Amino acid sequence: WLGNGKHGHDNHRLYLDAPQKRTMGTWPKLRPKRIRMITFDVTGTIVSFRGTLEEHYLGAADKLGVHNVDSSKFTDAFSQAYRETSKLHPCFGGDEMTAKEWWRQCVLKSFYYAGVTMDSHTAE
Repeated sequence: WLGNGKHGHDNHRLYLDAPQKRTMGTWPKLRPKRIRMITFDVTGTIVSFRGTLEEHYLGAADKLGVHNVDSSKFTDAFSQAYRETSKLHPCFGGDEMTAKEWWRQCVLKSFYYAGVTMDSHTAE
């Protein structure tokens, strides 16, 4: 309660309600038209990879004839490409593009930022 008690007046009391806990019944009901997608991040929990990210991408690039990629540059390049692609196309492309296209753009940017350009055939 709050009261001042000054000037000979009766104390005016104001009771402040404590915030009430919300239960499932008190939250607003949001009903989507339909569930369109459920995703799970399983990397590092259910699925793990042998080797580093660089080894996987650079090994695949080497098989396609893309050689002499500096792996120390690729780590930072991939981080930059991932951040940019996520910012431009959140949720792995959402409704704008397929996840496959999202990853294709991210990986191509990674190689570009690492100083590698690919012809269109190799990029596919």
